[in-house]
Amino acid sequence: MADSDRNSGRWEGKEMFGLLLEMAGLMNTGLDTQTLALCVRLIEEGANPQALATVITDLRREAAASKSNK
Repeated sequence: MADSDRNSGRWEGKEMFGLLLEMAGLMNTGLDTQTLALCVRLIEEGANPQALATVITDLRREAAASKSNK
């Protein structure tokens, strides 16, 4: 693969991730850049997006409950 093709692919990937980050912000997901990147990688590796969303929601609920109990 030529360097220009690789650089173009990187740019497209960064642009796509930027759009995902913007959409996540518009939907008030509360996901930061690092967490969103991890979620994208997990989904690319075959994780079920709905199951991942459920896990994140449950973890947030447990963290909030833990904070309120202190």
